[in-house]
Amino acid sequence: MGEQQAVLGEQQAVLDVQNLRVGFRSGRETTTVVDGVGFTLEPGRCLALVGESGSGKSVTARSILGLAGQNATVTADRLVVGTKNVLTLSVRQLRGLRGADVGLVLQDALVSLDPLRTVGREIADALRLHTRLSPGERSARVQQLLVDVGVPQPEFRARQRSGELSGGLRQRALIASAIALDPPLLIADEPTTALDTTVQEQILLLLERLKREGTAVLLISHDLAVVGRIADRIAVMTDGRIVEQGPADRVLGDPQHEYTKRLIRAVPAGRPRGTPLAPAAAPEVEPEVAPATAADAHAVRREGGAERGARLAGKDGGGGRTAGAPALEAHGLVKSYRNPDGSRRVVVDDVSLSLARGQTLGLVGESGSGKTTTARLVLGLTAPDAGTVALGGAPWSILSERERRPERRRIGAIYQDPLGSFDPRWTVREILTDALTDGRSTRDRGQLPALTELLDSVGLAGSLADRRPLHLSGGQRQRVAIARALAPQPDILVCDEPVSALDVSVQAQVLDLLDELQRERGLSYLFISHDLGVVQHMSDTVAVMLDGRIVESGPSATLFANPADPYTRRLLAASPRLA
Repeated sequence: MGEQQAVLGEQQAVLDVQNLRVGFRSGRETTTVVDGVGFTLEPGRCLALVGESGSGKSVTARSILGLAGQNATVTADRLVVGTKNVLTLSVRQLRGLRGADVGLVLQDALVSLDPLRTVGREIADALRLHTRLSPGERSARVQQLLVDVGVPQPEFRARQRSGELSGGLRQRALIASAIALDPPLLIADEPTTALDTTVQEQILLLLERLKREGTAVLLISHDLAVVGRIADRIAVMTDGRIVEQGPADRVLGDPQHEYTKRLIRAVPAGRPRGTPLAPAAAPEVEPEVAPATAADAHAVRREGGAERGARLAGKDGGGGRTAGAPALEAHGLVKSYRNPDGSRRVVVDDVSLSLARGQTLGLVGESGSGKTTTARLVLGLTAPDAGTVALGGAPWSILSERERRPERRRIGAIYQDPLGSFDPRWTVREILTDALTDGRSTRDRGQLPALTELLDSVGLAGSLADRRPLHLSGGQRQRVAIARALAPQPDILVCDEPVSALDVSVQAQVLDLLDELQRERGLSYLFISHDLGVVQHMSDTVAVMLDGRIVESGPSATLFANPADPYTRRLLAASPRLA
């Protein structure tokens, strides 16, 4: 009887993975990145694989599809999708498995979709390759799929290319392509990471509907709030192994493994302002500086922070700044762009902001609400059609670029994708020396004593100075970006989605670092993010943007506890949170 039940369970499982091991060959050596992973997944259920970058989550998912790579060695006691043993399938059979038996949704739909083909052709490809539908039937099926995933104007959208769609529409089009053949298993690898709150809500509702209709979902995510919303079971991975697995409410509500506890502690939502999120010894820090030297550097930073704090408090009103004035003020900013038909599209509409010295102003809103354009206006990278920006009470936006240049050091920026803003040919030493010397130094780069202090201030070891950005982890790259922004000793930092691409534990380290730097140096932050939990944790005041306008602003605690505007209430309702 027990054997019959076991056989029945195997038949019911859409996915059965037992003792999966994946290694990558380099010369004569093989590095194991997945080590003994095992789980099963039934129809209409969701299993979430969570863990930091490099834990083996995505490699596990790609191995299920036969996409681990040519230099990969994949072994398992069982690796079965439905009734098919993935390890024995030919290349042609694996192609048949993808789409028909398993759909795949990746994080970056802009990269996953062919930019040269229309969305309709992209979705129809699976139907053309795997079915006998006529062109007319394929077209009708494509439009129905777009309707199913919540894409408005499906006939019009099917004729557009991926670059013409918003992030949310691209992601839904990618899901439509993945489910075109009604696969029993859907693998979703970070499907909501880069999406704003309301679009994320739409994608989660879609995944929940697919579950109800019987699709099994393997969700890979570092967002524990998203995982808690949709997953039935959670498997926590680190260093290629599953260290904890069980029902979602138990794993999140009563974690047993210390690594799981650390991941949950790192979630910023609901954590009071200034509360550390990461352990004191953060993994990104590689202390290689002698203790005395590190202590001396810390003392220098502390003294420098005190001096800057005194100046920001109005004890030093130099540089044309007004004592006691806000660090940054924007009044009536307007920016519009001309459409192809000659009409004008207003993207920032009468925006006014005030950022107090040494505090953080959070700016939230959906994609396309005008947040980033506002940041560019504040930075002086884009000229407003109307309105003004002042730094420390002194004019800023009305100055010519020649007049602004000597004062540019007062305001810096940290972006979402530091890799895209670095010269890939330069080492960390060259990147930071360029920032320290305002681009004037071309010889003996990196010989400045300030370089060591700058690396130490962001918790990076001196040994990283000679690495190029491509050879750093995501967290290390973001620390270099912060160090570069700090090099001119600014008063204000504009942080535009600075942690949205980082997993939860690295995100915690970066947020703690920004908090520490603010306390030490008296920095003022304009903090832009779609993650309401991050904004709540980091901000003293918050402004909410919609369609280019500020619809609500006020103290962070008040706004999150009692939002007045319907849009703010909708944003908060759509934001997944850990129970």
